[in-house]
Amino acid sequence: MAQNTAEEVKKRMSAQGSEKVDRILYNGQQKTVELFKSNLKGIFVSMYGTFIPSWASGTPVSRGKGIMDALLESISIIDAKGNLIDSIPTTFFRHVQKWYNGKDSPCIFKNNASTLDTYDIGFWNYGVTAQPVAFRESIYIPFECIRAEANFFDTILNYNGRDLNTIKLNFREIAKLQSVDGVVNVSYSHNIYCDVQCVNTADMGGGRRWRRYFKEESFTNATTKRIELDSVDNLMNLLISVGTGNARTPVTMEQARFIKFTLEVKKGGVRSQLHNESTLADLIYGDLNKRKQDSINLGVANMTFISGNLLETAEPNMYDEMNLVITFESDLSFASAYYVQVMVDDLE
Repeated sequence: MAQNTAEEVKKRMSAQGSEKVDRILYNGQQKTVELFKSNLKGIFVSMYGTFIPSWASGTPVSRGKGIMDALLESISIIDAKGNLIDSIPTTFFRHVQKWYNGKDSPCIFKNNASTLDTYDIGFWNYGVTAQPVAFRESIYIPFECIRAEANFFDTILNYNGRDLNTIKLNFREIAKLQSVDGVVNVSYSHNIYCDVQCVNTADMGGGRRWRRYFKEESFTNATTKRIELDSVDNLMNLLISVGTGNARTPVTMEQARFIKFTLEVKKGGVRSQLHNESTLADLIYGDLNKRKQDSINLGVANMTFISGNLLETAEPNMYDEMNLVITFESDLSFASAYYVQVMVDDLE
């Protein structure tokens, strides 16, 4: 497929627009939203409003990754042909945005306030019991494959004239605001909304189907494990996140030195490596050197398999086996379990 010229890219970008699809009143239950019959570049998902947490004793602690991450567990996207494109934890879309534009998704809040005339930036934590909290958080979910910068328009999620693209917002109960290890009895009153806004373009891409999916493996001792990638067609990228404990607290840069990854393939009984063994720390620093990130994203890194940002260079799966090999070394403390989460970018 030919690379888009600068003139073509400029033309397509100038044709883009945005439309609000829906405003949802949050009630802790899954919601399905029908997206516009257009060629979708991406969607903005925002959560905002107020809530009042109340407790009689103890000190509740928030989950630490934002209100949106606590209340919106994951987002599933189904294309116009009924194919599942994404079913990814909200946190991973934050990681994608960090990689995409170099900065964190916007999160603002204010304790003891019902408006955001003034606000704090960052992830919310509990203030004083029975005081209101105002907040607004948002993420951007690209449907164009931003990793293929030269011809990413060819992956735009398009409408095929028969059915609507849909998105499923997998909400959780408001009690999930508290840390997963929290035991404080907290009650809530709330008035929270979720907006979905489409970013579209009148110019259709080449219609190449690109999908993302999610895998996880746990480690409780020093060992080597494999995450199977046999269902991959053309591997573009692995977005890797490593955390500890039930809260999936990101590992430190020191811990990242003792966690290693390689991509191993097998064909005709012969095993070989498509990506030399790298520590998580190496991969994190690689992102900082190659991308426009403004800071380290602790515990999160990319293993990329496209060259020159071209779709055509994705690694085709011509093998009997394809595995991400993960090694946790004995230098680490295993007082809490480690969890490796991987988002796979695959071009069909």
